[in-house]
Amino acid sequence: MSSKSESGRSGASEPTPATGSSTSVAVKDTSSSAKETTAATKEAAAPRESATTESKSGQRELKKRKRQFLVAPRHNPTLQMMGIAPLQFSVVEQALRDGPDIEVIDRVGPKNVIGALAAGVPGGAGVLVARMAEEKAAALAMQSQGQLIVERDQSLQLLDVNYPQAELMNYSLPMTGTALTAEFLVMAQDKPIEGAAVYLFGSLLPARGVTDANGKVRLTLFGETTSSVRRLYVKPRMDYWSFYQEQPDIRDQEINVVKLRALSDWPSLANFPKQQQLSWGQKAMRLDQLPPHFRGQGIRIAIVDSGAANQHQDLTNITHGNDIVNKQHDTSTWTVDTLSHGSHCAGVIAGMDSAVGVRGFVPDAEIHACKLFPGG
Repeated sequence: MSSKSESGRSGASEPTPATGSSTSVAVKDTSSSAKETTAATKEAAAPRESATTESKSGQRELKKRKRQFLVAPRHNPTLQMMGIAPLQFSVVEQALRDGPDIEVIDRVGPKNVIGALAAGVPGGAGVLVARMAEEKAAALAMQSQGQLIVERDQSLQLLDVNYPQAELMNYSLPMTGTALTAEFLVMAQDKPIEGAAVYLFGSLLPARGVTDANGKVRLTLFGETTSSVRRLYVKPRMDYWSFYQEQPDIRDQEINVVKLRALSDWPSLANFPKQQQLSWGQKAMRLDQLPPHFRGQGIRIAIVDSGAANQHQDLTNITHGNDIVNKQHDTSTWTVDTLSHGSHCAGVIAGMDSAVGVRGFVPDAEIHACKLFPGG
């Protein structure tokens, strides 16, 4: 499991300037023999050029940014047989904080099992989250002589969110010149639909836009014609079915009208969302056959996701949460769900049992929203 904290420094002291061309970081061993072992040589601790170089004119040279790494002492029985005791966590932390061009931004722990780091981490030890150049991290791992675990802090990502991904750019992808510009009007029940996401796919890169208060959006595809457009996808915010059309008949001189169907047009969802309904998944799991008092009373459920927008009428019963990504500044931002995935899961699990919409499986359970992405 990766521990991510993009929110800045966690009580870290300012890096100590190097004396001369290099500085060695010494880590003291606390074994019975009181040996001193070097955790990083001069090359690992020597200051390097920062990721961006500022100039007097307010410009900077673009370079590769520093990455986050997880650092922890390694418990290696073989090294102990050789008379080398494990490094003390506090000593490692202080050495990293004193190292130039290394920013310790978080301290996680104590943990007994932390993903891939579980192999070789002594009980009670913690894990440091530090930002540094990849070259410095590689040197730190190599020159610690096997006494440190240093691995990249990988970001968490939603696997089921299929955002359109641009392919590798090359000279053949036009960004100027001939272009197809089409205007769309999204409607339902004879009224415009605001906030619907409209995707237009050609043979190269897709175009995306969101409808305004009049239900309109204008999209531009460079290097395309009306005959080369392959797909059109419209995703409304709520209450209506999505729209998808292969080989759409797009006109660039007219407004292209897309008509959406209401969810309530489906027989099993009649009068929805004005009248509460059980979803097909809930019926498949026989929620409608449970006694009415089985509502999750006394149960606590943690949802590790993108947060929970408890401003929604079906999620107002969720009052506990923590923003792990932003924990250095304001943990209450767990209610800001930019991806909407965590809010969706919270509604499925514990949506309020009101007279409208869809109720959750356990509306009386105590929900704790743990926000870990985006950025975690």
